[in-house]
Amino acid sequence: MSNAPAPTALFTCEVIRVMPFGLLVRLEDGRTAVIRERELGWTAEERQNWRQTYRPGVKLQAVMLDERAGESPELSIRLAHADPWLTLTDWLSIGQLVEGVVTAVQPYGVFVELQPGVTGLLHHSNLPAWCKRPIGDAFWPGDAVKAVVQHIDVQQRRIALTMRDIRTVRWSDDARPNGKAPVEMRSGAPVAPKSQSRLPLALAGLPRAYAVLLVDNDDAHRDRWVQWLRSAGQYAVGAASAEDALARLDAGEAFDLVLMDVQLPGMPGPEALARILDDAPEARGVLTSGDWGCLHQDANPALRQLMTRGVRVLPKPFEAEDLLEVLLSLGTTGPAEVTFAHEPKAPGSTYAEPQRLLVQAVLRAQRLTRASLAVLFRLDASARRVEIELPHGDERLAIEATPNLIHSPVRDVAEDRAFCVVEDAGAAAGKLRYLLPLLRFGACLGAPVPADAAHRYALFFFYDRPTAFDEARREQARAGALAVGAALERREMVARIVMVQRDILLGQLNRGLVHEMNNRIPLASESVKSLKRQLDEIERALDVSPTSAHDLVRHVQGMLANAVESVAVLSRMNELFRRFTAQSSVRIVRVDQEAGEAAQMLRDEAERAGVDVKVEPPERMVIVRTNPVYLQHVLLNVMLNAVQQIALLRPRREHREGHVGRVRVRIEERQRRAGPVAIISVEDDGPGIHRQHQQRIFDLGFTTRADGSSGLGLYVAHHLAEAMQGRVYVAESAMLWGTRFVVELPGGV
Repeated sequence: MSNAPAPTALFTCEVIRVMPFGLLVRLEDGRTAVIRERELGWTAEERQNWRQTYRPGVKLQAVMLDERAGESPELSIRLAHADPWLTLTDWLSIGQLVEGVVTAVQPYGVFVELQPGVTGLLHHSNLPAWCKRPIGDAFWPGDAVKAVVQHIDVQQRRIALTMRDIRTVRWSDDARPNGKAPVEMRSGAPVAPKSQSRLPLALAGLPRAYAVLLVDNDDAHRDRWVQWLRSAGQYAVGAASAEDALARLDAGEAFDLVLMDVQLPGMPGPEALARILDDAPEARGVLTSGDWGCLHQDANPALRQLMTRGVRVLPKPFEAEDLLEVLLSLGTTGPAEVTFAHEPKAPGSTYAEPQRLLVQAVLRAQRLTRASLAVLFRLDASARRVEIELPHGDERLAIEATPNLIHSPVRDVAEDRAFCVVEDAGAAAGKLRYLLPLLRFGACLGAPVPADAAHRYALFFFYDRPTAFDEARREQARAGALAVGAALERREMVARIVMVQRDILLGQLNRGLVHEMNNRIPLASESVKSLKRQLDEIERALDVSPTSAHDLVRHVQGMLANAVESVAVLSRMNELFRRFTAQSSVRIVRVDQEAGEAAQMLRDEAERAGVDVKVEPPERMVIVRTNPVYLQHVLLNVMLNAVQQIALLRPRREHREGHVGRVRVRIEERQRRAGPVAIISVEDDGPGIHRQHQQRIFDLGFTTRADGSSGLGLYVAHHLAEAMQGRVYVAESAMLWGTRFVVELPGGV
C-alpha cells in the first residue's frame, strides 16, 4: 500500500545523474528517487531538451508520485505545476480561432498543442477541401497551425479542431496573423491569452543546444535570462563576476556563448571576455551594458579591439528577440557580424555576408601570422592603379600614399604572383620607398591571392619590428592568402548569381510585357486603320450633313482615347522594365511606389496563377534612402515566391471562378532605438513553410518545389537586403494558412 504524501506537498531534490529514461535525484533526507521523462513537463516542448536542461547539481522541486518501501520513490515535476485543463474554459470556446504547434502527425490527423499541456486533434476530414497534399507532407512536428475550435470535452480532455472553412476567416482584420493572442471569431466568447511560456518558433532553427555563460552582477537580470535560456532548451549558467566566470572555465567548463556585462565588480567585463576568447577562440562573445555610452568603441578602446574579434554589443535592457538573434547567429560560420546591435549603417554597394566573410578571412590571416596589421590590396591592371581593399578607415594607413603603390612591391606580388619577404624594412628602404609612406613598419610578408576574380590581389602582413621569417611563417602567410582568395571568389560568385537571377526573373516577367503587347498592339493597329476610315467618312459628311459629321467626330475621339491608353500602358510597362534592368545608385525613394511598380510588373504572372496581388496604401508616406533597383528586386522575388507557392497548393483549374489566392503587401514605419525602420510585409495564403525549413529557405539552391526551381530567388533577396543594410526574414508561417515575409530597411533620409 502506498504511503505517498498529499499531492500538494513539494519536495526539494538535487539531480545526481541523467539516466536514459529520466533523472536520478537525491532528496534532502538523503534518499534517492526517480523522475521519469514523461513527468518532467506537461508539454513535449518542455521535455524536448531535458538532458541539457537538467544537469547534475541542478536543484528542483517535485511532487511525490509513489513511495514504496525498499524501492526508490517516484517524483513528478509536472504535477508540481497547475493542470492547464482546470482553467481551459476560461480562455477557450467553440468557434474560436486558435494557433498551436504540431506535436504529432498520424494517418488520421494532426495533434496540435494550443497551450502547454493542452492538445487538440485536427482530423484529416476537417482539412480544407482544396488541400490535396498527404497529411504527412502538409504538416510536420513543430509546424505552426491556425484552426477553429469545433468541439471541447474537458472530462475526456479532448478538443476537435477544423480548417474546413478557414478561408472565410483568413483575411479578416481580426484574424490577421500579427503575433498577438488567438482571436475569437464568434461574438461574446473569450479570447485565449498568449502563453507566457510559449517560445519563439525560430528556436527550431537552432542546429543544437548551446552552452551559454551569462555574467552579470544584477541577480534579477541574470536569473531571468538564465531561466529563459533553459526554457529554450539551452544549457545556461550564470556568474556574478568576471572572476567567477574565469573560475568556471579554469575548472574545465566549455561554453559556446559568453554574455558579459561591461561594468562588473572587480575585473572589467571587456578584460575578462578577452581572456576567455584567448583561451577559447571558438566561443562567441557578447558585451552588454545599461550604460550605452560605454558601448561605443570610440569611448572604449578595449571594446574596439574586441569587435575586431567578432564580439557583438547588446545594449540593456534587451528583449527575447535580441537574445534569440544572437543564438541563431551561432549556427552561422565564423564570428558574428562586427557591428553594434540596433545601430544603423549607411547604404553600401557590396553584399554584406560575403563582405563580412572576407573581412573575417583577413583578420584570421593576421592572427595566424601574428602580424601587427594585414592589408589586402587590389590591382586594377587596366587603369594601372593599386587600391586598398581592406581594412577601411584604419588610422595607421596614409591613404594619400596610395597613388604611388603601383610602383611598389605590391604590384609585383599582385601582377607577377611573386612572394615578397622583407625582414628589415630599414635595410631595404630603397625597394620600399613607395610603400613606406603608406605605413611605417619594420618587416613585411607579401603573398599573392589566388582568386578567380575581375582584379588581382595581394595580401601583405606588416610587423612593427624587423623579424626573421622561418618557413612556417611563410607557409602561414600563403595559407592566409588562400583563405582570403576563397572569400573573394565567394563574393564574386554571389555578385554573379544576383545578376543571373535577375535575368531569370526578367525572363519570367517579360512574358507579362509580351502578353500586353500581343493584346494591345493589334488593338492599336486596328484603331489606327479605323481612324483613317472614320476620317474619310467625316470628310464626306461635312459636304452632306454637318450634324452627322459631329457625331462621327465624337466617335473618333473615343477610339483615339482607347488607342492612346493602349500606347500609354505599353510605354509604362516598358519604362518599368527598363528601369529594373538599368544601373541605379542610392537615392531617396517612396517605398509604396517601388512596391506598387513591382506588383505591376508581376501582374501577368499573378493573373495566370489566379492570385490577386495588392499593395495596400500606408497610413503615412514611408521613405528610405536606398538603391531602388535592389528594393524592387527583393520585393519581386518575395512576391513571386508567394504567387508560385499558392499556385502549387491550389491550382487554378480546380476553381471555376474568382482568385484562388491572395498576396497583400503592407508598409509601415516603426521607431527603434537607432531611428526609424521601414517595414514591408508580404503576406500570402499559401501552403506555409515547415518550421524546419524556415532557417534554410534563404540558402543557395534550397527549394521545396519539384518543378525544377533554381532556389535562387530568396537567396538573392537575402543578399540584396543586406546590401541595403536591412534584412528579409519569415515573420510567421502557419501550415495551410500562409506566410508573412518581412523586409526591414533603415528608414528616413
